[in-house]
Amino acid sequence: MTETMTSVDRLQAYQAGQAVDRRPIMLFHGTVGAKLAGMTYRESEMTAENIAQKEITVAEKFAPDNYSVNFGLYGMGHALGSQFKASEDSSDAIVSYALDDLAAIDQLDAGRLRLRNDPNQQKHYEAIELIQKKLGPDYRIDYELSGPITSAASLYPPEQLLRATRKKTDQVHQLLRFVTDALLQIIDDFAAANPSIGFSLTDPVASGALLSPKQYEKFCQPYTKEIVDRIHHYGKSVTLHICGDCTKSLPYIAGTGIDYFSADQTVDLQAAKEGLGPDCGLIGNIDPVKYFLQGQPEDLEAQVAQSYAQAADHEGGYLLGPGCSVPYHTPEENIQAYMEAARRYSRDDK
Repeated sequence: MTETMTSVDRLQAYQAGQAVDRRPIMLFHGTVGAKLAGMTYRESEMTAENIAQKEITVAEKFAPDNYSVNFGLYGMGHALGSQFKASEDSSDAIVSYALDDLAAIDQLDAGRLRLRNDPNQQKHYEAIELIQKKLGPDYRIDYELSGPITSAASLYPPEQLLRATRKKTDQVHQLLRFVTDALLQIIDDFAAANPSIGFSLTDPVASGALLSPKQYEKFCQPYTKEIVDRIHHYGKSVTLHICGDCTKSLPYIAGTGIDYFSADQTVDLQAAKEGLGPDCGLIGNIDPVKYFLQGQPEDLEAQVAQSYAQAADHEGGYLLGPGCSVPYHTPEENIQAYMEAARRYSRDDK
């Protein structure tokens, strides 16, 4: 099955509704990529070289159509003073927050989030350039940013933040304004330094398990739309992933203007197609634990076939992907089975 298009050309053509050799295939591999490259997750994020190596390893082994360097769910907290406990095989855990009182928002220094001032962003930028140098122009490399409310929850305890959406709405909006402006500046800084960089968003605190549709409309949609508009300004498409079942919020999520919504495995694909409408693409949503980690290769093939059968007809476009990040200990043969089946079915159903 010879492929006749580069990954970046395939992504652009599919989004434009043009003919493709196959549909693009998503593999959310930031965690399992560390294992494939022979590192713990913590090691894989320690240096620009290590970050680049796991993306390069995944490209060489499986060649999916998505690659990214992750700012981190807690990237803003890291820069502004939240304290963390390191973990070897997953993201760090916050042990104390930069803000213990929403009245202290004015004390946060947005200047520390400029590319020129933030060592983590500098490491990430170097990693992106290393990946681009190795893989060349045939692949799109994204800087994956946290959405506004998840960024806010890296600075102020999420339980208190969610309560404040009911009792301290003005201060919540003040914090969301701060983090949104900071995210816009990050996008501007990276786009100015390297115009070929793409951007994607992940916003787990926006989950339907935590926020009602009306809360999403009020506290997430307007700020996310600003970020999406800024990325579009630089000529890049935008994918947004939200963990958990946010089916009831999908019309508001589509209203942010994103190009693709990456659905958690708890979201029914038929309901997702209906909720997103014809102007927003859909990605998803094979269960990463049940099937990638715990399943057998034949389970992955069956899930690939089922996913295309359910969602390939989505008017806004459909791309196969896991429901969330593929776990660290996922057997390599399961990823191989997924990619082989995806390549086969993505040709039949494109």
